[in-house]
Amino acid sequence: VQEYKQKLLSYLENLSKHIKQLDEKDKVIPEYLGFKNIFNCEIEIIDELPCFSIHQLRKLSIEDYVNFCVRGIQKLCQKGTDINIVYFPDELTGISKDIKTGTDFHDLLKCKCANKYITQVIHASSIRSSDSLLKKIWNLAIALYTKVVNIPWVPYAVSTDTAFVGIGYGINSNGVTVGCSQIFDSFGRGLELMLKEVSANSENPFLTHDEAFEIGNSLKDLYYRAYTTNVLKNIVIHKTTEFKKREIEGLVKSFSNVENIDLLQIVGNCSI
Repeated sequence: VQEYKQKLLSYLENLSKHIKQLDEKDKVIPEYLGFKNIFNCEIEIIDELPCFSIHQLRKLSIEDYVNFCVRGIQKLCQKGTDINIVYFPDELTGISKDIKTGTDFHDLLKCKCANKYITQVIHASSIRSSDSLLKKIWNLAIALYTKVVNIPWVPYAVSTDTAFVGIGYGINSNGVTVGCSQIFDSFGRGLELMLKEVSANSENPFLTHDEAFEIGNSLKDLYYRAYTTNVLKNIVIHKTTEFKKREIEGLVKSFSNVENIDLLQIVGNCSI
């Protein structure tokens, strides 16, 4: 629909503009000086795809809609696009996720485009959100630049001798707690996702001393396989459950050659 396309194009034009701090809540956000001034590269919006009827698109299944989008992305990439934006108007939110099958439009699109096409999905609800235009354009610009150059956005000062570990839990069909661990480097790049059954603690989401030691060793080995010349001095480990004494002892033992170990419990909706 031409009306929706024009709304999206008008929104994207803000990427090249200078946006000032207008509201009190914008004080912590720097002025947006325009894509070229910030990232030292031009941004050009290519609009050469035909419009389609919303009524026609609403008849499609999620799989068909994803395939429809991929075909359009293929045509755009033939023109040399770096990143392809998929816009989701309110009228199509009904086909964004199939509750019965669990099929998710965003995830399926990313899977089909993986290693071939770079995409950015924008929902109409994001454009009209209560956030200031300054914040929304900053977030969009950073996302577009980061995806195209394939380098995460990081602060000027980054400690290259620090790593971050997240540990989570789940329950499988047998009622066994499953531990999911991932280590990130200082630049926010996830090295690998590890999934391991916590067989000795099927009734609660806590590790034994030996399990904590084994997971810590596996994560440390993974880090040094990726960065053979680095010296890991700081490790930050977080999870949503408290750290039991046996877990602390196992993790500290596995990272015995690391100078500083921080253990953080992340709690949502805390009243304190």
